This record gives sequence, structure tokens and C-alpha cells, in this order.
Amino acid sequence: MPRKLSDFRLASRAEIEHALKPPKGSSAYSTGAGIFTGAPGGFHRSVIFKVMHETFGPPNGDAGEKSTWEWIIFTPAGLLSVYDYKGSWSIGYRGANIKPSKELIAEASALRDALIEEARKVHISKKQIKKSKVGGAILNPYALYCLTTEDLMNQANKIAEEIKSLQKEKDIHKFFEAISKSRIVASLYRAAFMTTFLSLEGFINLVYTLFLKDRYRNDIFEKRLRNEMLPIKILEMDVYCHSFDHPPLKEQDELFAALQHFINIRNLFLHANISDAMEAHLVKLDGYLVVTRSEVEEKYGITSDMRNLTNAHIIRANKLVRKLVVKVLQAMAEEVRYPFAIVHSHMWVEYVRKKPNSIYFPLRGKDYVPDSMIESILNESTELDKDYFDIGEEEFKPMFSKIL
Repeated sequence: MPRKLSDFRLASRAEIEHALKPPKGSSAYSTGAGIFTGAPGGFHRSVIFKVMHETFGPPNGDAGEKSTWEWIIFTPAGLLSVYDYKGSWSIGYRGANIKPSKELIAEASALRDALIEEARKVHISKKQIKKSKVGGAILNPYALYCLTTEDLMNQANKIAEEIKSLQKEKDIHKFFEAISKSRIVASLYRAAFMTTFLSLEGFINLVYTLFLKDRYRNDIFEKRLRNEMLPIKILEMDVYCHSFDHPPLKEQDELFAALQHFINIRNLFLHANISDAMEAHLVKLDGYLVVTRSEVEEKYGITSDMRNLTNAHIIRANKLVRKLVVKVLQAMAEEVRYPFAIVHSHMWVEYVRKKPNSIYFPLRGKDYVPDSMIESILNESTELDKDYFDIGEEEFKPMFSKIL
């Protein structure tokens, strides 16, 4: 018959001290390790903390440097430990220079099953979340799509180098192979261009989710803001969001104009609109049939013609996104500027709301970086200067695009 969590008991102080007593004549020894790690059952550590605290009372263990709580449980086969570690939780064993026996592993398995069974009973409704939410964690779309763009461009650069090698060989088969590979590069560039835009949109949405003023946290405004045009969300960020000293951008700023251009190009690509650059015109001129195509000029170093999309345009688009990030950080109030500068690029952003129109980002030891590093981010140029147009590598124009 499966055991209940209440069938287990806390280890006494004497039992813990006896199990962890240093071996005679040994200066270096182990005191335990994990058995079931990585959040068994998929439950968040906060749920496990709630269940353990309600069942056994306060933690009775001495949590290590990378843990914040630990319960040490007595079993006839030895001591078990339930603890949090690096944002997750685990079940392990405790004892000086011991290895877990089959019996102890069986006890750990029974404890795990009983703990998971109790954790399943913790149900939080959407209504409770809305009423009682004081914080949370967000899977960061900005960080996710920055990583996606990086992966796509790494793959494109690798194939581009293969194409350059093929072009050195005077072989017709190698030539056609190079054209075929260049088609892949062109596709990767188009994908990377879109994921770069998604990182822009993801960052704006991250800011609105974290910093939206309480008066706008209702179905009416949240629905309206979800459908709002991105340029408006950029310009009005300090209106809808708290913790800003001033607007991050103004309508007359060159960076804002460049971002608008980027957004317009994204709309052309996303909706597969037939742009001027995609259409050839058959014109009767002085009795002759003439085919002509519109010339499309680059603006702010980014093309609006998908045929001409190169690594240079994606690099500059990424720089535009980065410059917006810096502008937003610079516009923030000092108390949130530094912590948000740290967490804005994390894959998961944890936050706590201690009072209305405020936010706190809990940082662990590994999260902290030197002030000089944050200052270097905040002091990055937000101008469309020489460094913006200099892509830092050779521009690669896929041959496949040239024949379109």
C-alpha cells in the first residue's frame, strides 16, 4: 500500500548530528548527494515548499550555498533530504561518506511518490491567480528570439563559408551546388530577419507585462494594448508603464524613424504583401514592349526588398533592437534600471510585486554582475552612427537572390 507523506517524520537534531559526524582522521568527506533531481513530477519548488511546510513545519536542515531551504527526513534506512537547488528542487540523502543503499533509494522513491501525490492536490484557479498574484516568472520572448536569430545566423554563416570554398573551384557541378546552398542561406536570412523583429516585439511586450500600471491591468485596457500598434506602444511606454522617468523615444528621434521603417518592412514580409520591389511591369513605350522594375533604396541600412536581404541588414536590424533596449533602460527609474538591465536578457524573468505600481526582481548570487558591466550597457550608443552601419564582417549576398 502506498505510504502517505504524514507517514514520514523529521529527523531529530541528534539523528542529523550523528549522521553527519566527520569520520575519524578524515578532513575531506562528503555529506550526501541527490537521488531524484530536477523537480520530480514537474512541480515548482514553491509548491513543494508549501506542502512540506504544511506537513512538517519549518525546514530543519542547513541549506547549502545554492539552496534556500532543506527538510531532513528520518527513515529506517538512513536520512533523506528534500531541498531546493538552482531554482529547482530535489530529493537526496544525508550522511558522512556514505553511499545510498537499495533500501534508502526505496525509501526515497516512497517519499517522492507521497510528496508528488500531495503536490497534485494544490490547485490554484485562474480566479485565485488574478486575485492573489504577487509575482511570477515569464519565459522571456526577447531572449528566446535573440537566441533563435543567433542560431539561424550561425547556420547561415557556416553555409556561406562552404559556398565561398565551392566558388573557388572551376567546376560546373560545384557552381550549381553553390547556387543550391545559397538558396538555403537566403531562406535563413529571411527567417533571421523575422526572428529579429520578434525579439523587438518580445521586448516591448515584456516591458508592458512587467511594468504596466495597476489602473490598466484589466480586460479592457489589456485587450486594447495587445492590439495597439507598436510605434504607439514605444512612444507611450512611460504613459502606460510605471518606473519610467521619461519617454524612451520621441517621434522626432532618428532611431524611432528607423524602427518604424523596420516595422513597416516586417509588415510587408509577414503578410506576404506584393511590394514594389516584387513586381515587374510590362510597359508599351514608343511602340516597344519594355519590362521595368522599381528601384528600391535602402533606408537606415535596411532593405525593403527581400531579394536583396543580406547578413548586413539582419545585423543592423539587431542593432536597432539593441538600441531600443538601451533607450528603455536609460529612461527607467534608478531603482529598477540596474536589476532590469541584468534580467532583461534572462530566459526566465522572475519578479515580485510588493506594492502597487512597483516591481522587484529577486537576484541570486550568480545573477550579479559588476556595476561597470551595467554602466557599459547603459552607455552604449543609441545613434545611427558609423558603428551602426559598420557590420563588422564581410557582407554576403546569396547568388540565389541575384537571379530572382
